[in-house]
Amino acid sequence: MENDRKQIFQNALTVSDSLINVFASLYVNERKNKEIEIHGFKYIDAKMLIQNYANANFEALRLAIKNGQGPALDHLLLKLDVKDAGKQTIFKKKAQALYNAIYIDPVVVAVMVNT
Repeated sequence: MENDRKQIFQNALTVSDSLINVFASLYVNERKNKEIEIHGFKYIDAKMLIQNYANANFEALRLAIKNGQGPALDHLLLKLDVKDAGKQTIFKKKAQALYNAIYIDPVVVAVMVNT
């Protein structure tokens, strides 16, 4: 388990998968064409932005999501160009609601599998 520590405890892919879905849910009614685009970002570009941000700021982002607020979430929303205060609040609340699924459940599963 120690060898897989970073993947288990700092899994930016799990974070980005969850947060891209939260981001997409903010703009579900604003899609103009069949190409997947979210608020001016191609889906893959937004996902990579979130994943890179999660890699670089993992612990700060984890704490911000746990608390539903914090500079790491504010900075991520700025990078995603989410300026509307209502959408920012929704993003933060939805991200906070996913905290266990993003951070706790993968660790519990890893511990169970490795014991």
